[in-house]
Amino acid sequence: MAIYKDPASVRLANISTSEQTLSDFLITYNLELKYNQALILTKWEQLVGATVATRTQKITFKDGTMYVYLSSSPLKHQLSQSKTLLISLINEAIKKTIITEIIFM
Repeated sequence: MAIYKDPASVRLANISTSEQTLSDFLITYNLELKYNQALILTKWEQLVGATVATRTQKITFKDGTMYVYLSSSPLKHQLSQSKTLLISLINEAIKKTIITEIIFM
């Protein structure tokens, strides 16, 4: 009596996970930095809250520095005081250290 195994349930050794495949793709085509920057933009409201997110006009990146354009001067001052905490939250959220400085404008 033979035991039948469903071919779909058998995992082959050379098959990688979708996460690993995406990571390999981003590295191969040198898109990892752009992907991480886009990930920061999508998580911005979750990280700083709705109040700060609605007052954020634009976010740009250059050489490890994140430039955040805000519409409120008191908010700029308040966020600049907690800059190191915000940097660590961002890097923790994307599980990589790509932001080393934040400048509020």
